[in-house]
Amino acid sequence: MAQYTTPKRTVIERTPENDDTYRQIRSEIHFEIDIMNARVNWLIASQAFLFVPLTIGTHGPSIAQSVLFPLIPYLGLLLCILVSISVLAAVWRSARTAPMPAPSTACSRSCSLARNSSR
Repeated sequence: MAQYTTPKRTVIERTPENDDTYRQIRSEIHFEIDIMNARVNWLIASQAFLFVPLTIGTHGPSIAQSVLFPLIPYLGLLLCILVSISVLAAVWRSARTAPMPAPSTACSRSCSLARNSSR
């Protein structure tokens, strides 16, 4: 019977450089989430503004008899597609932006010692 082994976790030292990297990544994520939230809010508002003229332009018991019926539903679909593309682009950008690993303190110390000893 195969035994389950847990993978080893890499422990990252807490240094000012790592804290700055964490803050920068966190601010990027927060920025992207705010942009996606704004785009979805614009979509909802635009759909509301498209529905109002569609109902006002109705000359009979059905919305299909509205003067603007052929145009406004297609415009609403186009806006949905454009907002979906922009949200997917933001998700793709945030997934593509990988954090650059900060140099470890052990490497920084050994590199500085090697530089000082060669002088």
